[in-house]
Amino acid sequence: MMSSTLPTDYPLHTAALAIISLLLPIKLLLIETPYISTDYDVHHNWLNLVHTKHVSQWYTTDNGSKWTLDYPPAFAYMTLGFAKVIEKICR
Repeated sequence: MMSSTLPTDYPLHTAALAIISLLLPIKLLLIETPYISTDYDVHHNWLNLVHTKHVSQWYTTDNGSKWTLDYPPAFAYMTLGFAKVIEKICR
């Protein structure tokens, strides 16, 4: 019959220590990585676009912004919903 307990010669804290000592150097190496995501800027501008422009202007290139919507209308309406919630919170 199989036992569901950990072997006594390999305690849990030893396993945790091994995992931490493997992952910590990787984490420390990645702290100074100069990775900058443009997703924040894109989504911030899409949120602004759907909030400030009429629906008929969402997918036009002549909307006064270098950013255009390039995702489906359902997602644009969801973003508009987020913009309305944010507007109510910030008032």
